[in-house]
Amino acid sequence: MSEKRILEVGYIEYPETSLYYRAVKINVEDYPELSGKTDEEIVEYVKENAFEMKPLNSDWYDSLGEQ
Repeated sequence: MSEKRILEVGYIEYPETSLYYRAVKINVEDYPELSGKTDEEIVEYVKENAFEMKPLNSDWYDSLGEQ
């Protein structure tokens, strides 16, 4: 007769949180700090500085990152 094997298996459940991002179109000419940068450099710059950049034509938002 084989040995009876009983295992106790536990798990941790994490709540799922989703973040949804939407695209914002940026006219590079409206932001002098983007002048002379490649497309890849612009994307990285905006990702890192969006909350310091001013939104255009917006009374609702304080920064491009909020917009």
